Amino acid sequence: MKTLKELINKEALGWAAVKKLMMNSKNAVQVLPRSPKRADEELLRLQISTKSPVGAIVFETGGILVDDGWLRILGSGFYEVE
Repeated sequence: MKTLKELINKEALGWAAVKKLMMNSKNAVQVLPRSPKRADEELLRLQISTKSPVGAIVFETGGILVDDGWLRILGSGFYEVE
């Protein structure tokens, strides 16, 4: 099992690729805020590096809504203020 440090790669293109796709989208895209603690936990559970777009979405977002929520891409979970 990989550690969180091994899974997080700030220099990889995973998140950059996702941001590029969002910027070029013809539909509205909303990135939901993440909970840093949950992002760490979910990345560890999934064991997917942030080098990949899937790992980057889990680590960097609470989720992504496309076209006013018509398409929902799960991230690490929406950050809720208590």
